[in-house]
Amino acid sequence: MDLVKMGIDAAVIEPAECAKVATRSLQQIPEDVASAAGIGIPDPSGSMTVVSLASTANPDTVAQGLDVDTSGCTEFTMAIEGQTVSVTIEELPIDPVGGETVSFLMTQVLPTGQTMYILGVMAMEGATVASAQQIGTAEPDLVTQDELGRLAGELLTGKPVAG
Repeated sequence: MDLVKMGIDAAVIEPAECAKVATRSLQQIPEDVASAAGIGIPDPSGSMTVVSLASTANPDTVAQGLDVDTSGCTEFTMAIEGQTVSVTIEELPIDPVGGETVSFLMTQVLPTGQTMYILGVMAMEGATVASAQQIGTAEPDLVTQDELGRLAGELLTGKPVAG
């Protein structure tokens, strides 16, 4: 999380009005919120699953991380130390998996020309938010989204979720 924050803080985001969307999308758990995260073993395509659970006394704090509203900033660039990354964010439809639920696909075209995909599902109940994301170079599908939704729901509720 510290490396992500340092990278975002040093980035020049264009158009400038998309800076808030970029920061919120890439740095989802506020610093002062108790949280835990885990990273899975890469699958055969090299994609990794990352899960996190965060909770605080103030539901508004975690709700900020659940807000995927791009407000016209579905495409922007981030320049960090002379390297430019093109980013596209798309909110995806998803059935609730244990509270308010959102899903998104972030596509990043790196300076090398390689494309990275981040497919995420976040679920919030009260002041707790659970997140499951797949990060890799293989374009994810709806089966992956369903599995991430199941993981996020189980983290949030502590119970098995169908999906």
